[in-house]
Amino acid sequence: YKKSLYQLTNFENSTRIIGLTATPGRGIDEIQNKLLVDEFQGQIIQIELNEELKKIYEKNIIKFLEDEEILSKAIYTPLPTKFMIDLSKKDRLGLKKLVEGDRPEFSSEFLERLGNDNDRNLLIIEKLKEYAENGKKILFFATNVSQSMLIFTVLQKLGIKALHVDGNSDRSFRRQIIKKF
Repeated sequence: YKKSLYQLTNFENSTRIIGLTATPGRGIDEIQNKLLVDEFQGQIIQIELNEELKKIYEKNIIKFLEDEEILSKAIYTPLPTKFMIDLSKKDRLGLKKLVEGDRPEFSSEFLERLGNDNDRNLLIIEKLKEYAENGKKILFFATNVSQSMLIFTVLQKLGIKALHVDGNSDRSFRRQIIKKF
């Protein structure tokens, strides 16, 4: 039972960027695997868990990294809206996992509808604006690229420094953004 951890360290300000894969060596193809390794300059750390830790963290290596203070713990802030949707079995299971503190998985249809909810997007923008006005650095993960672009554009119009990155962003641009952050 091994997990590969890719770590890029900027020692000037002790910021660490970590990429994680539960399936080292198994990706969409060899090119994708090489790109992941190259993104972190080939710095790979193997995590091996003893039997006791396997039982605790086998399905949630992120929790292990949080508990070991390698990763920051995510803080989930509920944003109640009037958003209504019929949920599939997979999406109901995802919400149950989220409530239990586990990492959920949702259908792309659910995420698209969630990302298109304007009332919810306004609440997110207000929360991000509040954090920015209080001097917080924020890393926001949108439900999809369209939502990310929308929120990025609105934040810029509000005079808040923001950048958008997605899988199609140029690698050197992504590196610059990571370094700035």
